[in-house]
Amino acid sequence: MKKISKNFEFTFLILIFCFFILMHGCKSLVIKEDDSAGDKVGKIFGRTLLGLGTFGLSEGAIEDYQEKYKHEKQIGIVLRNYSIYTLQSLEDIGRAEIEIAFMMRQQQEEKIKYHMVMANNLLNRALDRMKKMKDINVMNDTAKNFKNTIDDIVNKKKQLIGYWLQKESGSAAAFQTLANQKIIEILDNILQLYISNKYVFSQDEISKIAKLREKWARLTKAKYYYKPTPKQTF
Repeated sequence: MKKISKNFEFTFLILIFCFFILMHGCKSLVIKEDDSAGDKVGKIFGRTLLGLGTFGLSEGAIEDYQEKYKHEKQIGIVLRNYSIYTLQSLEDIGRAEIEIAFMMRQQQEEKIKYHMVMANNLLNRALDRMKKMKDINVMNDTAKNFKNTIDDIVNKKKQLIGYWLQKESGSAAAFQTLANQKIIEILDNILQLYISNKYVFSQDEISKIAKLREKWARLTKAKYYYKPTPKQTF
């Protein structure tokens, strides 16, 4: 009697497992690198059961999903490279803005020139970082969009330096706002990439980027042009 009961319990568990497979399809059995050891064992067990022909789900279908997973991950790696270069460029732009703030506080011409040169050097380095995208095999619309936006931000920052030197604070502030809005836009685009492909960044990294976006938004809204800008840690 106990043996029959155990067999019934085992059969019931198998039925529940198979029901889960039916509900979630072959995708649930695709073994991924970031799966835990327990998940991998469970998926192998499930694929073994399906190998018996249960419910007609084929190993071929699972392999198709496996290929799609690999392709998605490869795309994620490329998008991550685009995003990393862009974030590094934004970090240089943020440092340049601090130099601009120091420049505006100076009275001596030599000190003004020093901070101006430092700011321009950082802005030029931001552009140089984006040139590294050429090393990536696939140069698609995403990369071009990032590069063009960084170019636009840098040009606006350089223009606002000119306006500050001419004591035209209104025009400088306007260019500052436009440039910072572009920074928020590009961070939004990076966050959007993660939504469409979770292999672009880890959850931890995307949280940092989201916080960075919030800081830039507050900075722009409050117009704190002379305070240190958010610093990216990538």
